[in-house]
Amino acid sequence: MFDDSKCASHYYKKMPQVCAVMIVSNHVGDVVQYVQVFRLTQKQYISFARGKLSLVPTGCCCETGRQYIEGPDIMFRGRFKNKKHIQAMVTAVENILLNEGRECK
Repeated sequence: MFDDSKCASHYYKKMPQVCAVMIVSNHVGDVVQYVQVFRLTQKQYISFARGKLSLVPTGCCCETGRQYIEGPDIMFRGRFKNKKHIQAMVTAVENILLNEGRECK
C-alpha cells in the first residue's frame, strides 16, 4: 500500500518476473475505481524497486522531486462490487501479464 485515506486507497503489487507493477485504486464515493499496470523496462523496474522512480496512477499527481512515470495501462475501470471482485480482477490482470511473454532478467 502506498496511500490510504478515508477517500482513497492505492495498493501496489510488484511483479519482478515481468517488470511490471499493478496498482489497485479503490476510491470511495462516485469516483471510478481502477486496476492499472505499469509495464516497465528492466532499468525502470530496478529504479522503482530502489525507490528512485515514482509511478503515478490515474487520478494522482507526483509531489516528489524524483523521476516519475505517468500513464499506466488501465486493465479495469468501474466499480468494485466487493473484496471477492477485487481479488478476481487482480488475478485476471496477473494472468494477462504472465502470459504476455515478457521477461525481466
